[in-house]
Amino acid sequence: MDEATVVFSRQGLFKQRIGARTITSREDARHLWPFVSDGEGSEVVTWVRPSFADDGRLIRRSCFKRLPKARVDMTSVLETEEGQRRNWSSESPEHQRAKQLIAGELRKRLKDGEPLWWAFKDTRVSDFSMRGNLLRCAEQVKEEQKVVTAFGHPFILDVAVLGERYQGRPVRLGGIEIERTHEFEGRKVLLGRALAFPLISVDISDMTLSQITPEWARSILELTTLDHEDGRRRSYIYLHDVLYPVFIQLPTLLRSVKDRHQYLVFAPDDELAGFLKALEQMKDWFRFSSEMSLMRVNGSKNAQARKPVLTAAGIVGADWEQYNDHQFLRITLDRPCVAEGGRVWLCHMLLARILLRHGRALIGYQYMNNAYNHNPDDDLWVHVHYDAGAKVTTKHRILPKRLGDSLERMMSVLAALGLAKPHAKVD
Repeated sequence: MDEATVVFSRQGLFKQRIGARTITSREDARHLWPFVSDGEGSEVVTWVRPSFADDGRLIRRSCFKRLPKARVDMTSVLETEEGQRRNWSSESPEHQRAKQLIAGELRKRLKDGEPLWWAFKDTRVSDFSMRGNLLRCAEQVKEEQKVVTAFGHPFILDVAVLGERYQGRPVRLGGIEIERTHEFEGRKVLLGRALAFPLISVDISDMTLSQITPEWARSILELTTLDHEDGRRRSYIYLHDVLYPVFIQLPTLLRSVKDRHQYLVFAPDDELAGFLKALEQMKDWFRFSSEMSLMRVNGSKNAQARKPVLTAAGIVGADWEQYNDHQFLRITLDRPCVAEGGRVWLCHMLLARILLRHGRALIGYQYMNNAYNHNPDDDLWVHVHYDAGAKVTTKHRILPKRLGDSLERMMSVLAALGLAKPHAKVD
């Protein structure tokens, strides 16, 4: 099967078609999944990567195939795969050594003030790369940390990078997970929708104890954008779309004059009230005044008041009424910049955690204040820049207009597809 339908997209449920050959890796497929064969009511499929002979000849093209019946309940898959992984990690000397050496390397870098840069480029959503320092604002590195997501199922993070404490808990800034290769892993699919920090996945498939050395630990963490010599990627960065604005590397011609951006959040009234309270507490904690502004925009009073709601709806895209048909929350912040201090950057990390914690929000994005949505059908913001000196106009794809769908809604749709329990727990 050469094409499939992406279940969740800005156009709405079951609206976007995708070709198998446009997917670049199993990690990329995890980011886009679930897929169905041909629209609503069709069978669920998974992506199969291409295979090559030793001399480089193509043996099998990438394609989609039906999901095995044994893997139909994603909530059970999450529990089962987490249990299997815990058994493997506790019994595997390779995993234990890799974890200890990676944690040791991070602690050494933290002590010496040495950064750990990662980078990748998602050409599907932007012309610009994502780049970050995993140790930015970090205060400690901890092994075996329990993480509870909006799905209600805890998992154990092999290595966690932690910052200063907020409301009694250190802020989780990044993580490392050591894994073995799986063609399809439901656990990673769900975690990728729920984690509010960069996660570096390190693959130690087929590695022996003698190969897992301090030198290996120093190099493997910096290979997030490189291929291993045997043609397999050994490390990969997972980053939720809601964090893309935090790590996007905009050129000076865009960043210097566009120093603020906005998140547009549609959610039920009670959820919006909870978001607003949590964000006001965070703003007070940072002692922000002009750096961050919060506004609940209510369009239920009259036709004039409804205009900004419809404008925001045109940005986030289809199905917005299912979240809230009369109001939304506008969050305006200074744009984070890698070269600047960490307070605004840390605020963005906490914002992502708050928005993803409960899983009931539709999250839109406006790449600069009052950016005009010239093409509502386009999923991406496109910035038009005119160089008066050269008399040249250029167009730049910035970021998606929609950064996140409701996790609760996702589980509901997966249940209708036979991939989850009808009432998945969402804390």
